[in-house]
Amino acid sequence: MSDIFESIKRIQELQKALNPLGPLLKQQSQIGKNLEYLTESAKVTQEIAKFVTLPSEQTMSNVAKTLVVLENSMKGVSFNYSEIVSALDTMARTPELLCFQNNIVSDQLQATIQYITQINTTWNQMKGLTSVFERSIAAQNIAMIKFVPNYNIYQLPYGMKTVLKGLSKRAAKKLTETDRILFDTEERKFYHEEIPENKVTSNEITVIESSVDVFGEIPFSGLIEFESVLADDNTFALQHPVGRKIFEIIQGWSSFIDFDCATYFHARKLTGNPYIEQEMLKAPQNVSAHGRYNAIGKSCYYFANTLEGAANEIRKHSRGCNYKIQIAEIRPIKKIKMLDLSQELTSSNNFIEHLRFSVENDDGKIIKEYLLPNFVASCCKYVGIEGIKYRSGNYFCYVTWKDDYFEFVEHRIIGGEINVL
Repeated sequence: MSDIFESIKRIQELQKALNPLGPLLKQQSQIGKNLEYLTESAKVTQEIAKFVTLPSEQTMSNVAKTLVVLENSMKGVSFNYSEIVSALDTMARTPELLCFQNNIVSDQLQATIQYITQINTTWNQMKGLTSVFERSIAAQNIAMIKFVPNYNIYQLPYGMKTVLKGLSKRAAKKLTETDRILFDTEERKFYHEEIPENKVTSNEITVIESSVDVFGEIPFSGLIEFESVLADDNTFALQHPVGRKIFEIIQGWSSFIDFDCATYFHARKLTGNPYIEQEMLKAPQNVSAHGRYNAIGKSCYYFANTLEGAANEIRKHSRGCNYKIQIAEIRPIKKIKMLDLSQELTSSNNFIEHLRFSVENDDGKIIKEYLLPNFVASCCKYVGIEGIKYRSGNYFCYVTWKDDYFEFVEHRIIGGEINVL
């Protein structure tokens, strides 16, 4: 009798383990022949309880047969766990991923089921929480599911499959390697732990990753040589191998972003009377300073995603003078096609590092460090890209060649305290 109880227990455990695999079993051709046995075995298992008190030889035979069929069917399921193992080796480890890594050594399939079950449980426990941090999951925990073989056959929280579909494996790999990105389970978006109000979708994460990584092949020595060409005479920049490569990359770009915040901030140094609304919505006239994405005498419209970020961009070029700064909060009124170069670098990228050089510039003086981003801006304009998003410290900056994308929200002046006009 004890043997039968033990057999029943084993069957129940196997069935429980098989439940999440139902869709997978149906799509695995190598175990298609076993499905008929599994169906019959399930029926037999349901009848076992009726014979527990007085088992027959037939019942015992069916129990044995069920165990054999289920065990063989489990062996027939084939997974490729190499991508999971690779990601786990380089990941920023969370307690959940550490447990996953330990369990997967002995039983890959069961470890995967337990990991996904834990993600579901955690997600459900966060429903209804109002604090963005309390309802957030470490991004690497979510990104790891992208490497689970046939992850789409598992039961995942609502919207999770769409999130994972939007992530490329390269972008997911980047997410597993950082512990500073979180995932909001309510909005189903990612954000940096220091900027929770600035969330991005998985599609945008993929665009960011690809935009930075694609320039990684340009060597440092080549950039130095190309900058020398630009400083000497930019007329023939496209004839230089690096210049031609940059242009070809930008010309072949296929992933772009739209405005990604509800409002932005445009700042200007204030030396006289405050600017009126119309002036703050247009690119400044009579530009004499060489800017990151504008040549001397060429105006562009710069703005940032935070008020302090916009003000800081003015302070960086004020040479210690305590100028008053006028800031306009602005709201997008139409769509835009922007190149996203704002990813936080986790490894060396010569091209992006050159684009982000911070320089104290003088009016009328050509800044060598700005020649490369100027060239990038020219390439973007030529192929019809309308703006660029880039990173500056812990905030984001943007530049557009035109200035008719916004409407005015309000003015502010910073000069010690912040005062609303």
